[in-house]
Amino acid sequence: MTTAGKAQDEEPSVRERVTLWREHGGLQPGKTVRSDNHPFRSFQHLAGVKQQLSCLSRAREHLAPGGKFVLDIFDPDLELLTDYGRAAEFGEEPPFPMPDGTMVTVSYRNPSVDTVNQIIHCEMIFKWDTPEGNPIAWCRSS
Repeated sequence: MTTAGKAQDEEPSVRERVTLWREHGGLQPGKTVRSDNHPFRSFQHLAGVKQQLSCLSRAREHLAPGGKFVLDIFDPDLELLTDYGRAAEFGEEPPFPMPDGTMVTVSYRNPSVDTVNQIIHCEMIFKWDTPEGNPIAWCRSS
């Protein structure tokens, strides 16, 4: 279930304190918040400096005095950014079970890297196996 879906299942006292939006800076003009959270490295998915500055500017406009701005980021490894051999699959995670007994494995692939703009084009690869270990499906998510 999505975060928005989970929020709808919460008590009214919780729902009235939470505003969710899918894009950075999606608040209505004039609305203030006590906390502005950008989890899961979402800020680093903004593809350019203009988008990043716009996001930060909107956050500043909407943050109440004394409010908290929470930004989850990481320092990309230059070696990984310039490792063009990562077009092959790598980093297979341990399999996890689904309710029907199917096992799912996740791995990754970087089909291309834009070193000038420091953008890694990533794919997550999901593989499903029957409980007996026979492959039944896979998909790629960019």
